[in-house]
Amino acid sequence: MIHKPEIKILKNKEEIAFLFKDGIVTSSSIIKLIYSKKPGENYFHYTVSVPKKSFKKAVDRNKLKRLMRESVRNYYKINSPVLYPFNTSFFIFTGDSMKSYKEIKASIFHIINKVV
Repeated sequence: MIHKPEIKILKNKEEIAFLFKDGIVTSSSIIKLIYSKKPGENYFHYTVSVPKKSFKKAVDRNKLKRLMRESVRNYYKINSPVLYPFNTSFFIFTGDSMKSYKEIKASIFHIINKVV
């Protein structure tokens, strides 16, 4: 039986700083992904961000973050993260307007499949 890595929200400031310093960057139309792989680690940590510069209202930023988190969790349920080439990731919303769940999900699935 293959043990599924634990999925958690990335909160460690050192790991986030490491991602921005040494992470690999790829992007799709509305999502930018910064990721890295630490060998021997059995976890999948991720975080999402929506820039305040693009979305002034916290309500809009929080809605986009919820949609992004749900899309990542949905991808995780469908596909085993054992196969991912990364175990720490940072998803940044780069779109300039509100998007539907369907658009965000498609973009996140596309960007992860591009990396895998």
